[in-house]
Amino acid sequence: MSPERVWSDLYGCPRALWSGLPGGHTWLVVAPPRLVGQVAGALDALRFKGAVYLLVTEDLTPLESALREVSPRGAVVVGETLSGGPSLQLPPRTVLQPGFSYQEGGDLPEWTSALRLDAARGACPPASACARQGVPVVSADVKDLARTLQMWWAQTPHSLAHV
Repeated sequence: MSPERVWSDLYGCPRALWSGLPGGHTWLVVAPPRLVGQVAGALDALRFKGAVYLLVTEDLTPLESALREVSPRGAVVVGETLSGGPSLQLPPRTVLQPGFSYQEGGDLPEWTSALRLDAARGACPPASACARQGVPVVSADVKDLARTLQMWWAQTPHSLAHV
């Protein structure tokens, strides 16, 4: 399955939408630019109900904007497989985009994986940003992305029925 739609958001971040069978939930996958090809390949191979949005960014402001816009059932941060992480204090910085700029940084809460994973704890600012927005989150290595989503969907009502 290929993405149904590909676009860039207000922040210049690439976005894509994979639509599954009718029903189900909306999910958000967040990946750094260096992993976008592998992530897209993993998402292309999945069968599911609902919708999966991909956001390609390493900044938190575009992520928090996407979380408010999409209101996902859960988010997967592609990077390192972690079981949770500590609260963080990121130094302030200004991100310059053509025609505008925005501020990044500040305090981020501790987070715990929405799935029980046998993994270490570690700092993951995007996962902390999801927790700050009240969105269940999992941090997974790109090679574990498909398995992680399938495991989460199997535990979520209306995600895999009749797929």
